[in-house]
Amino acid sequence: MEELLPGFVERTLDCGAELFDVLALGASLTPHGWRARGKSRAEGFGIRRSLLEEVMRTRVLAHDNVTFVQGQAMDLVDVGEGAERRIGGAMVRDAERTYRLDADLVVDAAGRGSPAPRWLEKLGFPYPEDDVVNGFVGYASRWLKVPERAWPGDFRFVSQMPWPGQTKGATLYPQDNGLHILTLYGQSKDFPAGDEAGWVAFMRGCATPLFYEVWSRSEPVTEIRTSRSTANRWRHYSRVPEPPAGFLAVGDAVASFNPIFGQGVTCAVLAGRLLRTMLQDTDDNLCDLPRRFNTRLAEMLVEPWQTAVGFDLNFPATTGTRPVLTEEETRQREHKSLLARLSTIDLEVAETMHIAEQMFEPEALSTPDMTQRVKAFAAAGCHLPAWDPARPPALVA
Repeated sequence: MEELLPGFVERTLDCGAELFDVLALGASLTPHGWRARGKSRAEGFGIRRSLLEEVMRTRVLAHDNVTFVQGQAMDLVDVGEGAERRIGGAMVRDAERTYRLDADLVVDAAGRGSPAPRWLEKLGFPYPEDDVVNGFVGYASRWLKVPERAWPGDFRFVSQMPWPGQTKGATLYPQDNGLHILTLYGQSKDFPAGDEAGWVAFMRGCATPLFYEVWSRSEPVTEIRTSRSTANRWRHYSRVPEPPAGFLAVGDAVASFNPIFGQGVTCAVLAGRLLRTMLQDTDDNLCDLPRRFNTRLAEMLVEPWQTAVGFDLNFPATTGTRPVLTEEETRQREHKSLLARLSTIDLEVAETMHIAEQMFEPEALSTPDMTQRVKAFAAAGCHLPAWDPARPPALVA
């Protein structure tokens, strides 16, 4: 975001957001134990979505060549004939009228519920093929004020994902201006409740008692909000042989993921950066841009898709196509599984995994150093020390 909108990070920090060392400040429980803690390069960004979007919107509108129009897109408009046919704009409805908004390029950023595929089909263009994998995950969230006395250790956030046999998980994570967000999430239709009693009962069912311990000493700021819109969906625009000129999609309008890994905003920003680069190289020829962009974007989405879908497919209740893995894919999955175990005792592995999971350096998981660490760990028998779900490890010196 800083690359696309210079000054973005500084402005959010001025408004109360926080940057912090995830592995030093946090405690993350995995099925293999607590992830190693210590000083690292793995940064967390504590910010509410509303503040992030407000700063982003303000900085975008500061550009003289940007005009903001508020209304509802109702349909796509096609122009031209035969091979010259393309998407040439959209029909927009505001409080007073419905009108045509012409465009050289329409970018669909309308999210996982975007109606654009239906609009394209109505105009005679191909409907993009869908892949859907549903882990039936439910969320329940609220903001808290967490006093210093609430923390039973030197950590300031806690996370625990579900795993097979433990369908309940949660995250207690810093936000801006002294707030934390506590999100409960249940896998395989083990949905957290939106009422107070159900909320507390679900929290007590998590693998670590720390969520309830900190919660019971904190002050709720908001009511409980729930969501079950968590299926993984990939609209494969890259598989359309001749995509319509003048139209492309980004963000959740292309691929939406189980939000447990926090990949949605990241993928949208990376798509924006990719689009910027490709527009700079088009020489004003937009006709072939959608095909080239869709291909490049699809290549970028493989890693986050495999991460989210691979996680959900660990649970028998998940629906959707279960891919037949190649020998290389099986080897990579085993490598990552061993890295996850090793991350509980090796701080450098924990750092590398966190940075890779946030899509900054995904290739770092396969370096010769990581490969050698995994081989040595496997040769030693993959032994891990006992761990206490109520007691995160001390910081590695």
